[in-house]
Amino acid sequence: MLYLVLLLMLLSGGVQVLSGAPQSPTVAKVKIVGEDLVLSKDGRQVLLGSGARYRDIWTSPTGDSVLFVREPKANRTSTSGDRGPLPEVWIATAADGWKSRLVVDMVLSPDSQKVELRGFREPQLSWDGSDIYVLVDDFSSVTYGLYKIPASGRGSAKFVTSALSYWLVRYGAFRGNIIVKQNRSLLPVGRIEMFYMYKPDGKEFGFMGLEEKAILEFLSDEEAMYRSNGK
Repeated sequence: MLYLVLLLMLLSGGVQVLSGAPQSPTVAKVKIVGEDLVLSKDGRQVLLGSGARYRDIWTSPTGDSVLFVREPKANRTSTSGDRGPLPEVWIATAADGWKSRLVVDMVLSPDSQKVELRGFREPQLSWDGSDIYVLVDDFSSVTYGLYKIPASGRGSAKFVTSALSYWLVRYGAFRGNIIVKQNRSLLPVGRIEMFYMYKPDGKEFGFMGLEEKAILEFLSDEEAMYRSNGK
């Protein structure tokens, strides 16, 4: 009798039969092959770049955007007169068919001298994909400079703050803010590494602590709370 009821429900569309477990979306993987940068996703490979040195590759949490630093083999001349390969920040997105696009190849110092700066490292997209954050390692001899650049490539780069490293807050009440590690003067101890939160416009939001472990725990807790709420 039970078998007959189940059969009638199946024929009437009351029961759905699933063939196999649901498949998770494939995460984009990017690897360097010689002088090529290759993306693998959904069983196909896409050439993101060729004929250069690639480093600091970053893939978005959703897997639909890739940022990387490209160092051309050919030398060019900077406005300051130095010669050498000038690092460039590039982006490739699924929305654009994974066609790589140059975002920025230099920024200007925030002081009145407006010196050309290069040496990009650790690019990341903001939580909403509108901006790219990147460290500039020739900002000074003791720290990097953190800059915000429109991901569209239209508009000028803006200096945020000095930073030894940084983390973007992607979840929770502080989403959109940036946590940076800075070397600050603390009397009478002297200079010490401390963590501060900044707003995207470069305004300091507040002190976050002295240990990187606490920062990582804070970011993990914010993401866990966000996901537990079904967001």
